[in-house]
Amino acid sequence: MAIPALVGLPGHGKSYSAVELFIIAAITEKRKIVTNIPLNIDNLKRDYPDYDFDGCLIDIDLDKLKTAGPEAWRDPATMPPSALYLLDELWKIWPAGLKASNIPPYQLSFIKEHRHYLDETGREPDIVLVTQNLEDICNAVRTMVETTIICTKLTAVGKKGNFRRDYYEGSVKGFQGPKSKFIRSDHMVKYQAEVWQYYKSHTKASGNVTAVNNTGVVSATVFNGLGFKFGVGLLVLFVAMAVWGYVKTADDVEKMTQKKPIERPAMPATVNARTPQPQNQPKPTPSVSSSYRLAGIYVLPGSSIAVIATNDGRSIRIDATKHCHLDIEYSCDFEQQTVTRYSGSSGSSLSVPKDSAG
Repeated sequence: MAIPALVGLPGHGKSYSAVELFIIAAITEKRKIVTNIPLNIDNLKRDYPDYDFDGCLIDIDLDKLKTAGPEAWRDPATMPPSALYLLDELWKIWPAGLKASNIPPYQLSFIKEHRHYLDETGREPDIVLVTQNLEDICNAVRTMVETTIICTKLTAVGKKGNFRRDYYEGSVKGFQGPKSKFIRSDHMVKYQAEVWQYYKSHTKASGNVTAVNNTGVVSATVFNGLGFKFGVGLLVLFVAMAVWGYVKTADDVEKMTQKKPIERPAMPATVNARTPQPQNQPKPTPSVSSSYRLAGIYVLPGSSIAVIATNDGRSIRIDATKHCHLDIEYSCDFEQQTVTRYSGSSGSSLSVPKDSAG
């Protein structure tokens, strides 16, 4: 998979998207994961008892990795082949302004030649970068990004429990990409407890974390401002006047053009015996699947792959762009059934996945 980057301000959905789009799918496929995103291991072990968290989930320290030698970067125990590398705050290793000539060759090789680091089955590793802004990362690493996913919290429009994901081709600096690189958007992503229970968002806090109260922020959004309310009032008045004017004009025209009815001789009554037309039968709505569950979706440039888990421990990959759609969350149509993250049997174990993309 090409290198994607999750970008956005703190609290705008980067960690949530990392867990929802990448980590859950990797756990379902029993892949090794190397990450420095703080996860709630107890909740993950409860819901995914068949995954070997002690042997497959590797917590990495970027400060130590930065000063480590080539042996650490090539050690399969800590940097295993074919793993999912989901790395947050990459500026700690490769800050902006760092020249490629000043990056150790084994570090540069990890980014530029990671697709050659295969396991015994021939599977290559995947790298996902997570950062507030790609401008914070040096050019040598930034240019390797093939897809930029910008996360934006919708507090400004009064939706503090939602955020938007915008997908762009290539590396995009800042928080709004050019239209020429735009791919698509997930317009209204809602924070679901089934996802955010798996990670810890306040990494700097110690002990019990108290959530920040955004009530004051929301009350100052565009929907609650005096200008917005005044504008809505004017709009309602304008629409009411327009409707009244249209109705009055139509009534006057009808009176001017009205003619007296012409009397015609009565026609003999006839029986209109028409053959009843068949009614259009509504298409049956697919039922929610009891056999399949949506484990996750891999986002690729121009396409997406959905991973579906079965009750007997298998995984199936299908083309998400053809079979899946987004309402409040993703759902897929598979074998005349609706497959969601909460259908089927939760936490089922998987065997070797098969491809069914079409």
